[in-house]
Amino acid sequence: MTATSRTLTLLRWGFVLFLAIVLGLIMRDGLVQDWSMLERVNGWWLLPAVGFAVLDVAIDFLVWWILLREVYPQAKPVASLTPFLAGFAVDLLPAKVGTFSRAWFLRILWDIPMRLGVAVQSNAALIDLLAATLIAILGLGSLGLWKTAGLIGLLVSIACGVVFAVIFYPHLQGWVQRVIRPFVPAEMAFGIHELQESIKNLLQLRLVLPLALVKGISWLAMGLVLYAIAQCFHQPLSVTEALFVVAGSALLGLFSMVPNGLGITEASLVGFLTYLDLPLDTAILSAFLFRIFTMWAWLLIGNLAGQRMARLVDIQKQILD
Repeated sequence: MTATSRTLTLLRWGFVLFLAIVLGLIMRDGLVQDWSMLERVNGWWLLPAVGFAVLDVAIDFLVWWILLREVYPQAKPVASLTPFLAGFAVDLLPAKVGTFSRAWFLRILWDIPMRLGVAVQSNAALIDLLAATLIAILGLGSLGLWKTAGLIGLLVSIACGVVFAVIFYPHLQGWVQRVIRPFVPAEMAFGIHELQESIKNLLQLRLVLPLALVKGISWLAMGLVLYAIAQCFHQPLSVTEALFVVAGSALLGLFSMVPNGLGITEASLVGFLTYLDLPLDTAILSAFLFRIFTMWAWLLIGNLAGQRMARLVDIQKQILD
């Protein structure tokens, strides 16, 4: 078994262990709840919920692939799907850091320099953040939650300010290198100046503006997932409210620095849904189903894609040998 295969196998079993712990806690808490409302569930609404979850990831992939084509024109859609999905395998790291593993996957699969892979993922994350922030602020403000909207706007402004300062002010290079040196493996080392240039080259209005609009459709799909789940329980949640709840909860989970917002995103979803007059038991179950469709299922798919990618790498090595 190669080092790549061992790493991905370790990730898979780590995911299985973590999932077992989470499911155990959910079952423990679920035993003390009154779930009589499940008798009135319209399960057919789960089908469009799954479909919209797939649409969300498909749009994410489209944005990422378009950015990848800017630095690696040979990238084909079908072939690029494997490293993209494999990025979900380590999505439990804080603040979406796990998705940057795609840069490593691109390097071992197609020998794309790490700085280019990181630049692609950085710009995709920035576009996603900008689209989510605009939706969340407008939505939360319309619901009268101006303090929460202001907090999200402040956090995003600080984060973007730090990122843009690092990108556009080369004299910060030495400071950044000193900060990240203890945390970056030697095999992932690359010049900060080169990374700055790579990210800057992708920060073009011809790319950022249309892709941000496309990402808005992705967030709409996420809102429709929650909307469809609410319809399962015959709750009067509108598409607009679902969209704002999803965007606001995702951003609060992101800035919590908790792995994939675990606990924070769920609590935010439940809090926003109860604020919109959904019963507490329905809000809890809706948040649980939403996270299954938009996170847990893709963690499993990411591990399967990672295993497939490991086999492809092994086949390439055998051909070269």
